[in-house]
Amino acid sequence: MAKFQLGASATLASMAIRVKDRDKMIAFYRDIIGFALKGEENALAIMGISDQKAEYLLLEESPRADQGVGQIKKMAHFSLVIPTRAEFLATIKRLRDYGTELIEVAVEPLTIACKDPEDNGIQFIYRDDALDPIYSLEQIDTLTIDVTPKLSSTVFFGPFNLNVYELAKEQEFLQTKLGFVPSQDSMIFQNDSLETMVSLTSVTDDPSEYEAHEIIGLEFIRFILTQEDLLALEAHFEEQNVPFYIDKKKSILTIYDALGVEWWFERQK
Repeated sequence: MAKFQLGASATLASMAIRVKDRDKMIAFYRDIIGFALKGEENALAIMGISDQKAEYLLLEESPRADQGVGQIKKMAHFSLVIPTRAEFLATIKRLRDYGTELIEVAVEPLTIACKDPEDNGIQFIYRDDALDPIYSLEQIDTLTIDVTPKLSSTVFFGPFNLNVYELAKEQEFLQTKLGFVPSQDSMIFQNDSLETMVSLTSVTDDPSEYEAHEIIGLEFIRFILTQEDLLALEAHFEEQNVPFYIDKKKSILTIYDALGVEWWFERQK
C-alpha cells in the first residue's frame, strides 16, 4: 500500500490566534502588517486582504487567559511570503517605524523575523527578484518607500514552527496522520505536494498541558482542499482508527495533533 500523503490541492488558508487584547492586536495587524479588518463577531476579529473575501488571520479575544505574554506558546512563529519587492519593503519599513525589533534570519531568500504585541513570532520572506534583490535591513533603510499599510493577494502563508514538548508524538502525527516527510534535520517536515513546511522546536515546558482558553497564541490552522482530497483524508483517518470530526455535508474535517493544536481541512467552495 502506498504511503499516505495529504493531497496536492491542500493550501494553508488561515490560522486563528487567541489574544488577550484584541483591539491592540487588530491595530498591529491592520496598521503595521497591512491586513484588512474584514469583520468582527463577538470576541472574534477576522483579518484578510482588502480585495479578497478570504479569511487569513482570526484573532479571538480571551482576556482571562492565564498564560500571558512571555510564556511558552504552541507556535514559535508563522511566515508570510511577500513576492513583490515594493510590498516587502513597505512592510519592513512600517515595522521599523513602529519600533519593532527585527532580526535577519536568512539572506537567500531574505527573511526578517519579529514578534507581535503578544509575543507571537512572525517571519517575512521575500522571494527575491534576481534582477533587483534585497540583501539586508541596512539596504532597506537607504530606500525611499511608500509605506501605505496594505497587503495584496500575492501574499501567502509560508512555513510555520511549533514549540513541542513531546517531540516524538508530534513527529508521529505529522508523518503517519498527514504524510509529511522528515528532512535531514529530523525536526523539519515537508510535504512534497504542499507549499507549507512545518518545523518543530523542542521546549522544556509543555504548552499543551493548558486548556485552549487558558493560553494565548495559536488555536487552529486551516487548510482548503478539494472534495476528493478531503474524502481521501477521511478514509485515511478511518483506516487508522483515530479520533476526528467531519460534518454531515463532508465539507469540514478537523483533528487535534499531539500538541493540542486543531487542524482544519475545509472543502473548496
